[in-house]
Amino acid sequence: MIYYNLADQDFKLSNRSSVGIYNVSLQLGLNLAKTLPLTFLLNKNTNLNFDNSINRKVLKNNNKLTNRFLFDQFGLYKQVEYKKNDWIFLPKGFSSFCKVPPCKLAVYIHDDVYNFWKENYPKYRSKILHKYFFLGLKSSILNADVIFTNSNFTSNEIRLFKRRNNIYKSSYITNIGIGFDHLNYSWEKKDKKGILVYISDWPHKNSIKIIDFLSKWQNQKNFKDPIYFLGSIPNGIYLPKFKNWKSLKLLSEIEYRNLLNNVKYSIFHTQYEGFGMPPGESLIHGVIPIYSSIPALDEVMNGFGYKYKNDDYNSFSACLEEALSNDDAEIYEWKKKFLNKYKWKNVVSKINIVLGN
Repeated sequence: MIYYNLADQDFKLSNRSSVGIYNVSLQLGLNLAKTLPLTFLLNKNTNLNFDNSINRKVLKNNNKLTNRFLFDQFGLYKQVEYKKNDWIFLPKGFSSFCKVPPCKLAVYIHDDVYNFWKENYPKYRSKILHKYFFLGLKSSILNADVIFTNSNFTSNEIRLFKRRNNIYKSSYITNIGIGFDHLNYSWEKKDKKGILVYISDWPHKNSIKIIDFLSKWQNQKNFKDPIYFLGSIPNGIYLPKFKNWKSLKLLSEIEYRNLLNNVKYSIFHTQYEGFGMPPGESLIHGVIPIYSSIPALDEVMNGFGYKYKNDDYNSFSACLEEALSNDDAEIYEWKKKFLNKYKWKNVVSKINIVLGN
């Protein structure tokens, strides 16, 4: 039996607070359950409207900070009776550093962003929180029988983490990717217009930079179509009052998909990602993705869309101008190839080779 842990997450399907959690954790579990004996571990606040054929077990975890710590460190291993050959699957990658797993452990690690914050933004969040996630990641690497990652870049990040922290265990690390084929999309819409810009108050997104770049470009080009800024603006930063600029702080999942079906371009500016889902999400909705040229995105997008150098306005401006002159037929070919590569059946097939034996 595979015990698939979602009990550390309180899903709100109408609240797009974390696309990664919604897409990866839930969809991976549902697709995995089609091929292997799997039981979802859920918390009492979760309502996923599962089919009756889906095995599930509700655990005690109300997500308050203290109880969350106790659950992460002790509760998960304590509230289920595991056989030695069972698997615990942690789709968020962080395991207990207070207890060793009672059976085989599989973790799905998405990035090492906390180390990136520690090195580049040491004052962001508390030292205690940084230490907590460091210990959780270290424990996963030390205790996991298999480590799944979402990209070759993340696999290399895990190997780098091991070298930096003198971890000599020969862990099995394999890139399984992510699936996108469950999403609803409609590239055929002909009257798409406008630009969607993903922003965030997370420091590695560096949203101040992309706002500055777009302000300069807007003043130069006097762009008429709407530019939507989706996400939280960093404290103390305000959008310039251009008539066509619109701020969207929070959208439901349905509203977000509808927006993607109506805009023609998207911009994703970031300094660090383990995978970087927004450009891919944009592409399968027929949106032309424009994104930062960083290792993970260069790997994942594989030439689909338009990339620019993060600190170079001229690179960004030239990239945006090239995207604006794109042929729609090319977008269809990009999307078809992207979806063919990032299917859940491809992901599950790789996991089956490991966990199904």
